[in-house]
Amino acid sequence: SRFLIWKMGFEGFKERPILGWGPENYNLVFSKYYDPALYTQEPWFDRSHMIFFDWMINAGVLGILSYLGLFVAAGSLLWKSWKEAKALGNFSANESFRDTAIISVLLFVYLFQNIFVFDQLATYLSFFGVLGYLHFRATERLKQEAKPASEGGELWKGLAFGGVSIGMLFVFYTGIWKPLQANLSLLDGLRIQGTTKDLSAANDAFEKALSYHTFGNSEIREHMSQFVSSLLGSNAPADLKERAFKRITGELQAGIKEAPFDPRAPLFLGTVYSQAGLF
Repeated sequence: SRFLIWKMGFEGFKERPILGWGPENYNLVFSKYYDPALYTQEPWFDRSHMIFFDWMINAGVLGILSYLGLFVAAGSLLWKSWKEAKALGNFSANESFRDTAIISVLLFVYLFQNIFVFDQLATYLSFFGVLGYLHFRATERLKQEAKPASEGGELWKGLAFGGVSIGMLFVFYTGIWKPLQANLSLLDGLRIQGTTKDLSAANDAFEKALSYHTFGNSEIREHMSQFVSSLLGSNAPADLKERAFKRITGELQAGIKEAPFDPRAPLFLGTVYSQAGLF
C-alpha cells in the first residue's frame, strides 16, 4: 500500500508542484488519484506515510526545500558550535565531538524513519526540542557577550509579553478549550448511543458538539451521520428522526461547500438520504 499511495502522491505533486495542495489535504490527492488496487486496504489515507511526499503535497517544492532546510541549518549550527568550542577550549574536544555525533545521528535517523511513517506529537515535539537545544548551544556564548538591555528595551519586553499573553489566551480558547469541549460532547454521544440507548440524549450530545464550530466538525458530522442512519431505521419517535435528519443533512451540505473536492461529505450525505428512502 505504501508504494501505491506514494505513486498517487507523486501524481498530486505534479499537478500542483510549487505551493502544493495546502496542509492536511492529502486526502484530496488520495481521492482524485485513487488506485483501485487499494481495495483491500483501509478506505481513507490522510497521509502518504512518507515525509517527503507529505510536504510536497502540503506545500510543494518550496515546502519540501524549507523542511529539508531545517536539517541543513541544524547540522550547520551543530558542527559550527563544536568547532568554535573546540577552538576556545570551552570543554573537552572528545566530549564535544561525542555529543555532536550523537545528535547528528539522531537527526539522521529521525529523518530516515519519516520515510515510512508520519509525525505524531511525541516525535514532532521531540524534534523541535532538539532544534531548540541546538539554537541554545549555538547562541549561548553570544548572549553572554551581548550588551545589557536598556530600560526602554525592558519596557518593550513587558508590552510584548502582555500582548503575547493576550494572544495566547485567545489561541487557548479557540484552539484548545473549544475543540476539547466539542470532543467531549462527541464522546458523550457515542457513549450514550452504545450504552444507554437514549437516542434523544445522544442526538443532543452530537448537536452540542457541532455547536462549538471547531476544526473537528467534519469528524463530528461523520459520526453523527452514522448515528442518524441507524436512527432512521429504528423505532425512535418521528419528530426526533425529522430533527436529526434535518440537522445532519444541513451540516453535510455545509461540509460540501467547505471542501468541494473532498468526497467524504457527499458520501455520508448520500448514505443518510438512502437510509431515508430519498434516492
